[in-house]
Amino acid sequence: MAEPVGERFLLGVLLANLGESALYRHEFIPARVLLKRALMLNLELGQEGLTAHYLEVTAAVIGATGQPHVAVRLLGAVEALREIMHYPIESHDQRYHHLRVMMARAGLGEAEFAAAWAEGQATPLQQAIEHALDALREG
Repeated sequence: MAEPVGERFLLGVLLANLGESALYRHEFIPARVLLKRALMLNLELGQEGLTAHYLEVTAAVIGATGQPHVAVRLLGAVEALREIMHYPIESHDQRYHHLRVMMARAGLGEAEFAAAWAEGQATPLQQAIEHALDALREG
């Protein structure tokens, strides 16, 4: 039996929040599993605003587990999505956003960071989600 849309929406939010919490505890395997489920559910529901946040948290997990190039591409895609949607980062999330970008940048040289960021900004949303799901499966 399929859950009503509202319940599926809340389940996606819960999964993403648990995944983000696992990230902060450096529990990367559970974070990957939870974020993958949240992204897939969110994709079904078409919640683009939440997709931006989920992709950003996914980028942090991916970057923390040795894939900084993929993380930066995802962060670039998130930036482009936020601009298109006029969906700015909430003030309480700004600190985490800057930390995620700084950590991803540290894994790459400046030229490589700029190239990956530009590549991410040019990536269509559906493709960015597919890259995120692929990277979550690989880890």
